[in-house]
Amino acid sequence: MMQNMENLQHLFISYERQDGKPLRIDNLRNLQTLSGIWFSDWQQNDTSKLPNLHKLKINVGFDLEVSQFSNSIAKHVNLRSLYLNQYERDDRDISDLLDPFPQLETSSYTFSLYHSLSSHYSFLDSDPRSIPSFVMNSWLHLSKLHMKGNIKQLPRAHEFSPNLTQLTLDRIILDYDPMAILEKLPKLLILRLRMISKLRQGVLQVSANGFPQLKILQLASLDQMKMKM
Repeated sequence: MMQNMENLQHLFISYERQDGKPLRIDNLRNLQTLSGIWFSDWQQNDTSKLPNLHKLKINVGFDLEVSQFSNSIAKHVNLRSLYLNQYERDDRDISDLLDPFPQLETSSYTFSLYHSLSSHYSFLDSDPRSIPSFVMNSWLHLSKLHMKGNIKQLPRAHEFSPNLTQLTLDRIILDYDPMAILEKLPKLLILRLRMISKLRQGVLQVSANGFPQLKILQLASLDQMKMKM
């Protein structure tokens, strides 16, 4: 059906994968937004025919080959927003899949299913996971970042993009107060902390000069934590 929609610019889809019947989208040369495609189908298309793609939300599975994913995404030089949706349980840090995409302005890490689409979501008590600093500090144009699940160690303040204005930490596992890092982000306007687990002392402490530009702060389901300013 979509083969004839060559003028289509924004496509939002939700579907079940079918072996041997990949979704065909490589004729949609004017496509700017593609949301909901499975990576297995993405691979079956000649995505070099999508030069105008700016926003991509892609579903990946537990059997994903990191090198294949990285190579297929990195060639899209106009891509500015990438949203990864991990559907099956996996013990890898999803940040391993983002090495490196320096052109991105917006990126969302999502481990296991986002918005409670799966009953298999769980935090993994393996070795601490962190986002490699060489990945983060190469995203000089990044302005919005959403991290959810299986992130156990944040980058240091100088490893975040200096242009970051919005940051969401959702269901990550930290045993230390992240405010000492986050309050140093010079352009941060919006901070959302949701369901952060295992803070050792249960206290979020902000210094007198912390968060110089912050306008919006959202705290949700933080396990009876306290904030000191």
